[in-house]
Amino acid sequence: MWKQWFADTITATPIACLEIGSWQGISSAWLLDRVVAPRGGSLTCIDTFEGSSEHQSWLHTLDMSVEDFFDHNIAATGHADLCRKLKGRSQSVMLQMMNEHFDFIYIDGAHEARYVIQDALLCWRVLRPGGYLLFDDLDFRFPEHPEQDTAKAIDAFLAWFSDELSVVERGRQLLVRKLAGD
Repeated sequence: MWKQWFADTITATPIACLEIGSWQGISSAWLLDRVVAPRGGSLTCIDTFEGSSEHQSWLHTLDMSVEDFFDHNIAATGHADLCRKLKGRSQSVMLQMMNEHFDFIYIDGAHEARYVIQDALLCWRVLRPGGYLLFDDLDFRFPEHPEQDTAKAIDAFLAWFSDELSVVERGRQLLVRKLAGD
């Protein structure tokens, strides 16, 4: 879907991208190679590089740190100069970015509803009118704490901002376009 979206729908040139939750940098590298470098622009990546709650049971088994994987993958693109890595919790880091503006924002950080809604609200403030916000993992569930299911936050966001956005596509991911306003 990303190839189609960036060919037909998300066409800003140059393009300013923000990724919340970069993990090992696979989607970051794809954005750098396929979108940012060809169009000009930048990619800002925010992550703690510690993993979320769903990773803690096996994170210690990796051969190198998540941050080392990220750095390696970004360097391999040859476009590391177009990527700004900000280390920390998105809810804190974003507070320092309220004067910035982005054309595309990808939210794939901590999946608990309490964090997804905070990321969505902060990102909405820095998303340009006409820009696109992509939520990942709508189907992520917390069986022990169903009130934290990812979709709960996303559905609340959609209801609260329904007059400011249009839904482009909804599946395992949700792509919305900011219509106007703040």
